[in-house]
Amino acid sequence: MQIKFGDGIITFIDNEKEYSFNSHATNMNSYTKHDLIDREKHRVRENSFDENGKRFKIVDVAIGNNMAAWYVEEYFFDGENYKRSKKENIYLGDFESGEERVIYRGECYGDLCFDGDDLYFNIGNKVAVHHLSTDTFEILFKHSGIKKDGLELHITPKRIFYQHWSHSSNNTMWYDRETKEIVNPRFDGRPLFFLNDELLIYGGVEHTWKYDVATRKKKRLFSNKTMDLIFKMVAAFFGVPDEYCDRYHSMFASVDLQDYKDGRLFFKSNCSYNHEGMSSEEKLSECHDLGLPMSLHTVISSNTTGEDIRIEAEPKDIIRKEKPYTIHYKNLDFMDVSLWTYQNN
Repeated sequence: MQIKFGDGIITFIDNEKEYSFNSHATNMNSYTKHDLIDREKHRVRENSFDENGKRFKIVDVAIGNNMAAWYVEEYFFDGENYKRSKKENIYLGDFESGEERVIYRGECYGDLCFDGDDLYFNIGNKVAVHHLSTDTFEILFKHSGIKKDGLELHITPKRIFYQHWSHSSNNTMWYDRETKEIVNPRFDGRPLFFLNDELLIYGGVEHTWKYDVATRKKKRLFSNKTMDLIFKMVAAFFGVPDEYCDRYHSMFASVDLQDYKDGRLFFKSNCSYNHEGMSSEEKLSECHDLGLPMSLHTVISSNTTGEDIRIEAEPKDIIRKEKPYTIHYKNLDFMDVSLWTYQNN
């Protein structure tokens, strides 16, 4: 479903059907999690204020069963700058009736998430739920993170997962809906994808992990042997001769989890030429003399068991980039050559 905003009206577009509501806002955050139509046209303008000099901005949107919810922040002028007030509203739009209504007033930080007829959201240091069937409000638990927003709520029948932010890092945690306890398995699950309610996969510092929530045990998706095969496959794709393919696996090589869709996991694979026992300059010179690229960058995919590995590119997608080496290698009179199949944004 797509979303359009203009002249205070928010419209939800599902195929050829459109559902429009008074948004009660003067502008909309251009970076909500849903695709926006006319993104540039409706980008937030600093002069988008009402007649009283206030701004009302839609910050988060959630789509439910035949309904949608959006969260509006209020900003006021304090004499020098516009500051956020604590008078936030959450609106619910009913697709059948075409009417919207306020279901929450007060401090709020978004993170809207539907689960059936329940709408979950973040009120600063607590997670709350509005039961739409009974029109009742309930505070569930305190998340107490240093960062008030960005919880990335994910609801399952047994648990409510969220990101807990501290001063130095963050942890993926969950609230047990049966025991009412907060569980901290002590890992930073970003990016994180749910294969089912009990099994998730996340990108760690060096490896991609599969995590069983029930047993709280994790397992590497790719073994060392599989990682070797991946880097050799990537090197061969870029035209590296067989006898040199195994030199593109070093401590700096990586396979970084990016996405999960249609039952497949997608990764960015980055690897550099390496020859054990050589100094950095000797290694770079040898790579140049052999006519090989210094680094290789592409996208690969696998199934959820880490098998059926594919390169998500074709030879025609390869882009050659050249740049001078840094001042640390000022004695080198040749360029740093890298091959890519994706843009390094």
